[in-house]
Amino acid sequence: MQEWLWNIFTYLMQIGGAGVIVLTFIGLAPARVGERLFGHYFDRKLADLKLEHDSQLEDVKHAHDSQLAEVKHDYDAQIEELKSKLARLGDRGVRSNEREFNATVAAWEAFVEAFDASQRCVISYIQHPDLSKMAETDVAEFLASTELSERQKNEIIRATDKNTAYANVLRWSFVFEAQKALYNARIVLRKQVIFITAELSDKISKVLDLCSEAVIEHETGMRHGSREIGTTTSVALIEKRAPLYSEVLAMVRGRLFNA
Repeated sequence: MQEWLWNIFTYLMQIGGAGVIVLTFIGLAPARVGERLFGHYFDRKLADLKLEHDSQLEDVKHAHDSQLAEVKHDYDAQIEELKSKLARLGDRGVRSNEREFNATVAAWEAFVEAFDASQRCVISYIQHPDLSKMAETDVAEFLASTELSERQKNEIIRATDKNTAYANVLRWSFVFEAQKALYNARIVLRKQVIFITAELSDKISKVLDLCSEAVIEHETGMRHGSREIGTTTSVALIEKRAPLYSEVLAMVRGRLFNA
């Protein structure tokens, strides 16, 4: 009986020792286990946060790059459009200057021809040899050196007073030349007026009007048999021809070389 009880006691002691060992392990382990478990959790959480942060950063960077690319594209497009506009404006400016230069030159040349023709018509200065004292062959030879038409030459040859006939033919040719030159100058000015300054165009028009009035006045006097220079517009044109010419010349030079 005592032996049996002793065996039981010994068994319980063995079990109890093992239990103590287990309990002791269980009592000491939680701190380390907790540390390991928490450390593992923290590492995973930190890794997840880092991954999420990197992902968000990539998204922001991608969005920023996309916006930057769009802004750059728009900016480049605006720059190219501005360059194109500036190029067109530059070309237009060059063409406009060229057209004004050419138009001003054309108007000036036509003006000079009309102005000189009008002066020649109004003054009607004629210098020629005394045809009444020349032989028929000499008269014919002289007339051949002129620019008169065959009809005009024959009219002079058949005339009793060849000097008067010759002067009348020249005077009428001066009238026709002046009228033609004035008409041509007005046509040129009308076609080119869009490229010429209003100030210059108005000045040329006023001088041409004065020339036209003087030529008409002179023509009217010739039709009524008068050989004298008119007393109004013709005289004004003769007296003012130098300053009028100089005024137009100065304006033309100002546009061609100082504009």
